Formats: sequence, C-alpha cells, structure tokens
Amino acid sequence: MSLPRALRAHRRELGDAVTVYRNRPGAVTYVIAFLLWAVMPVGVIVNADEQMVANVLPPVIWGVIVIVIVVMLGGEVLVVCERGLVVGSVAPLLRPSAVPYAHLVPGTVVPILQARRFSSTTGRFWAVRTTRTGWWDSTAISFLADPSLGRVPAVSDWWFVGTGRTDPGEVTAQIARAAHRAGFDALAAATAAAEPRALTGTREDAARLMPGFT
Repeated sequence: MSLPRALRAHRRELGDAVTVYRNRPGAVTYVIAFLLWAVMPVGVIVNADEQMVANVLPPVIWGVIVIVIVVMLGGEVLVVCERGLVVGSVAPLLRPSAVPYAHLVPGTVVPILQARRFSSTTGRFWAVRTTRTGWWDSTAISFLADPSLGRVPAVSDWWFVGTGRTDPGEVTAQIARAAHRAGFDALAAATAAAEPRALTGTREDAARLMPGFT
C-alpha cells in the first residue's frame, strides 16, 4: 500500500497527516546490496556460457530480487496525524497500522537512544508486528497503545519504532503538539516532558526505560 493510499484510508479516523518520518536504510545498506548483486556478474564472467541469454539473464533476475529487498526494507514510516499515528510499512503488499491518540497511554511515549541494544535489553530476537525498526536504527520511540481506552476493548500493544536519522525527541515533541491540538492534554503533557532514555542492554532495565514493556 502506498503512503498516500494509507493516509486516505485512515483519514476519517486520524485526520490529516502533520509530519511524515520515513525510516529508510543508510548508505551502508545500499553498498551491501550492490556488492551482493555484483557477485552474480562476476560469477557469470568467470563461468561464461556460450549462450548470451544465459550470461545476461541471471544478473538481471538477481538484480530485481535485490531491488525488491531494498524497497521492502525502505517502506517503514511513522506518520504523525491530527488524531493519531500511522505506523508500519508502505512497501508493496504491506499496510501500516493506525494508532489513535485515544489509545496511547500517557507517560509511555518516550524517545529512545542506543536502539541497537533493543534485542539485548528486551530479550526479543525475533520480529513482531509492533517492532518497526531496522538494523541501521540507533534511535527510536516506544509507546503503549491500549485500545480499551477507546471504544473497542482489545489486547494492549507495546510499540518500538525506529526513527532513522531523525532525533527521537523531535518525533515525540511533534506527537505532543498534535495530541494537545486534538484535546488529549494528559498525553500531550507527559509526552512533551519525556526525556530520552538510552537502552543499556540489560533486561532488568527494559520496563523502566520503555514504559509499558512486559
């Protein structure tokens, strides 16, 4: 799902987009992708076939595969809207989630530093829907979304979202301003006052550094 289409789909619930934060891979990722692709042409040169098609087709197919992987990795977005957040991937065949401010638990929206210590701090070494971060992320935000605060009771979700090259404090400040304009004063005040927390790599610190984590 493209970003414009995702925003249209959630506009009635969340309002218009205020700020869009894209979490794309850095230059290192693109260099690695190119090197992975380059393995194929080198292999073809070393073991050239008499048929030209057999020499050209494998690098082209491998190139398409590498491009698809990079595009999928670069689809992560965090959109601050008037009445909530759009979080997740807008890569092909994927769709992001809507998180209304009415569901955010005041005091749990915090900026995170040293985000690469996520696995060692949380003990989670696998991907889940609410963990939206890449290996290139050194910063993130975390928050607890409790649907029971709204109209539809459901299981609470703890989110950890990479902010790429954007200061996580800038993201939480933007959320605080939008929440205040939408009338969620308790959420706005607690989020605006949240100080950055650096992950330590110690599991005992997880709940203290990332409110709502269990």
